[in-house]
Amino acid sequence: MKVTSKNPSFWTKHFEAQAKSGLTVGEYCKRHGVTGSCWYYWRRKRSMLQLKAKQNFKEPQFVPVVIKSEPVIQPAHMALRIPGGIELVFDVRTDPQQLATIVRHLKKEAS
Repeated sequence: MKVTSKNPSFWTKHFEAQAKSGLTVGEYCKRHGVTGSCWYYWRRKRSMLQLKAKQNFKEPQFVPVVIKSEPVIQPAHMALRIPGGIELVFDVRTDPQQLATIVRHLKKEAS
């Protein structure tokens, strides 16, 4: 007769008895009419129950993650190099219209 009890305490007693017996799991199962599949099922189930109890196990959950982007640090100045080895340095906040006017005047002077 094969033993297939669903009582956890039944299996706990068998696990403890097998450990004390010095028999392999296979030998113990044969002598006590326990199927190997039931043995390993209940051993795994018992381990999971012990783990849950020990760690106060909680099911994994999604956790909101907030990603904060760091401000991009840009150079405070920009340089405009023109033929003849001249370099003009401007603040990056300089109005683009002013830069365009300066470039137009430089072109006129160069021609």
